[in-house]
Amino acid sequence: MEHAPAGEVPAIRLPALIQDVLLWRDPVGQLRGWADRYGAVFTGNLPATGPLLFVGDPTAAREVLFSDPQGSRAGAATARVLPLLGSACVLRQDGNAHKDRRRLIGSAFHGENLRRLRSIGAGIADREMATWPVGKPVALLPHMQKVVFAMITFVVLGLTDPWQVERLHKTVLKMTGPSALSKTWMFPMGDGPVRSKVQRRAQRRQSATDELLTRVVGNRRSGDPSGDTDVLGLLLRQERALGIRTHDTEMNEELLALLLAGYETTAAALGWAIERLTREPLALTQLTESLREGDSTYLRAFIREVLRWRPPVVDAVRELTQPMNLAGYRIPEGALVVVVPLLVHSRDDACPSPDAFQPNRFLDDPRPGKGWIAFGGGRRHCLGSELAMLQMEIVITQMMNGVTFSPSKLRPEQARLLGTVMVPSRGSIAVISRPGPLA
Repeated sequence: MEHAPAGEVPAIRLPALIQDVLLWRDPVGQLRGWADRYGAVFTGNLPATGPLLFVGDPTAAREVLFSDPQGSRAGAATARVLPLLGSACVLRQDGNAHKDRRRLIGSAFHGENLRRLRSIGAGIADREMATWPVGKPVALLPHMQKVVFAMITFVVLGLTDPWQVERLHKTVLKMTGPSALSKTWMFPMGDGPVRSKVQRRAQRRQSATDELLTRVVGNRRSGDPSGDTDVLGLLLRQERALGIRTHDTEMNEELLALLLAGYETTAAALGWAIERLTREPLALTQLTESLREGDSTYLRAFIREVLRWRPPVVDAVRELTQPMNLAGYRIPEGALVVVVPLLVHSRDDACPSPDAFQPNRFLDDPRPGKGWIAFGGGRRHCLGSELAMLQMEIVITQMMNGVTFSPSKLRPEQARLLGTVMVPSRGSIAVISRPGPLA
């Protein structure tokens, strides 16, 4: 349903707490329902953030995403919705500070580091698959988290020792549990003693992660980082070049933010890939046949369709630094704007038959169009987009080689929010058999 702009931006009238609960319980149904009722641009109100503007119109979304840094700030907006990420990390920087830090660490997410990951990633996936029980329902999302965390830990920290990786992952999991919601835009308390108590608990859990990261950094500082291509190596090389020593807190905030941002989203996407492979026999057949022939074209199309159909990141945020015209409305300076990939991807004018899962739509033109914003856009386009695509290619290929999936229930899994990431509601449950269809 389209709504002609007139006067004020349409607003959800429900109490902020009710909006928060509804969004957490059913992000897909709620966001689409609000868009049907209020149009492609509407305002909401959540306890932890106050008023915010949801944008699901493709043209308006691109205007917002490409407005940084002239008309908006992504770092300041991230601080408002994800204070869990420390102020020193690249995701919370704006302007030249962000540009310089992104340029410094960007090579870790391209080139040689990814070539090295390709050579070890299959082994990481195979080791995890060997632990999967056969013949009974198993939630595979936690296993995807383990695999992706091991990969991102290699890219960010250069760690390959399974014991170290597992120990670090356990501390991060405690950080990202229910108490971590106190440091996101989805916490149902905007302020007060309840939120403060939960935040203190989250901070105590983060201390264990900080301790491990400080130890890893200290061990690496004693060596020679000149040939290292991971993020930590690049940061230590800069330290030596400038003759400085970064404070432990700042270093940990950068490393932790990259670990968190780089593993939960990709793991969620793999969870949705499994959910679709168990319920889309045509896609499974086409994927099997193409991989058997050594062709990854359909695999990449399948991944892009997964990211279109259920984009893990529910929000791409900007804080306006000047008034902006969006979809016929005048949005004031200081507004917190939430571009919603799910809504953009659900538009007929951006993607024909948006409710249908059709990987073939990306075969004729493998480059996603303007209505596909799974990795955001503009100067703040996801730093790890190439890494995420590679991780998904590696894991899906190894799964197709090693196991066969069947659904434990025919009914598709609904979406729920895990923090601010959209995941399958039952954890990507499937029944495993061996060998895989490619074996």
